Amino acid sequence: MDPGVAGKLVLVTGSTAGIGKAVAAAYLKVGARVLINGRTEASVGKTIEALKAAHPDAADRLLPCIGDVGTKG
Repeated sequence: MDPGVAGKLVLVTGSTAGIGKAVAAAYLKVGARVLINGRTEASVGKTIEALKAAHPDAADRLLPCIGDVGTKG
């Protein structure tokens, strides 16, 4: 299945753990460039390193995006 995202830039919010991290990995597998989002530089860096280790061919397609995208009343 080709979702048509190869070469496109995808932002996956909350991608440092759980479902978000799995979604980011799935986008890497189909050739997307992926912005890894989390609230801290440490969590984003750790996730990028883990994804690089799991997907060495995709290392150049991982980009950090540090910040909280949630809304607080």
